[in-house]
Amino acid sequence: NTLKCMDGNTAVRLCDTEKPDIIILDMMLPKRSGFLVLERIRAGDVNPIVIMVTANEGKRHQQYAEALGVEGYMLKPVRRVSRRVGTCRRTRRIRLICVKLNTSS
Repeated sequence: NTLKCMDGNTAVRLCDTEKPDIIILDMMLPKRSGFLVLERIRAGDVNPIVIMVTANEGKRHQQYAEALGVEGYMLKPVRRVSRRVGTCRRTRRIRLICVKLNTSS
């Protein structure tokens, strides 16, 4: 089951209600940034795998994401992440939330 959303507030709400196994999270989101979403997720009772994607090449952002416990930090475009998630989904049932994965931000 894959759920998609386009803003940070919706991502937080979906994480609270759907309890995903994996979240692919864009750093730049409307209404609540990817970092704020990640902080909220980590403060909750669910501990999903989080892969953060961004067009930002700054090391400071990557270090902060890693400090918050992301399992992956990838620069856009994110073609490889699609293959990795596809492999995981073939081997076991996974609840996945994708948050705003376009290449324009």
